[in-house]
Amino acid sequence: MPKLLRILLTGFSFFVFSSFGAFVAYVVLPLAVRGIRDPLERRKAAQRALHRATGVYIGFMRRVGLFRLYTPKELPPILAEARPAVIISNHPALLDILWLVHTIPQATFLAKADWFRNPLIAPILRLGGHVPAPGARPGTEGAAESRAVLDAMVETLESGLNLVIFPEGTRSPPGGLRPFHRGAFEAAMRAKVPLVCMEIRVDPPILLKGQPWYVVPDVTPTVSISVREIIEPEDFPATTRRLRRLVRQRYVESLGVRDVSGMAQPATEPATLAASP
Repeated sequence: MPKLLRILLTGFSFFVFSSFGAFVAYVVLPLAVRGIRDPLERRKAAQRALHRATGVYIGFMRRVGLFRLYTPKELPPILAEARPAVIISNHPALLDILWLVHTIPQATFLAKADWFRNPLIAPILRLGGHVPAPGARPGTEGAAESRAVLDAMVETLESGLNLVIFPEGTRSPPGGLRPFHRGAFEAAMRAKVPLVCMEIRVDPPILLKGQPWYVVPDVTPTVSISVREIIEPEDFPATTRRLRRLVRQRYVESLGVRDVSGMAQPATEPATLAASP
């Protein structure tokens, strides 16, 4: 496909995302939860409907040739049956969240604070019962809010749902991996649920942090999603810090990326961070 055509189709796909997203937020999901009174069942119904709708949009992007997507032929039971687990992944591209929603039949996300103020995305997040990250609750800040977010994460897991988190908190740097924040690991240890480590590879890279949407590669990118490992609670190290270091080092080695753990950190690391563009 000519590069100019790929640029035009990329721009068109973002336009389609806005219009299709509004249809999902204000029509598809409300219909999916209509008549369901139980709050937990409403969350599950909305999440399943979002999974199906995302599949439609991903299918459109694949058909117009914007990327090739490879997902596991068979998911492990813990994902296929939406059992309680903390699911983490590296975060190389803007579309990682859509790719994971398409891959996992039912998923609860730790969502970026700004998304809960976005008229297009906020209804999807609220109907699906996704967990707001620090900064999403007006009038709260600092350690107290981080503790409240962590409590909400644990409550989500204990209610029987899973939780998807990008532990870097934002997109990975090109060829590297940012430090992991502790929230995902602390939630898994407190709720005593497995930690599912997923891996996203994009070759050549697209939609990197700070990269304009119209900067596209000369060839069609290949995206592959895989389940790298599942760590059961009985195999967790004694502390959150050790678990976080162990898992991150395995990602660095598996991805073959550089370790950028020396990057500047906030003065006070929040307990949880959402995936952000």
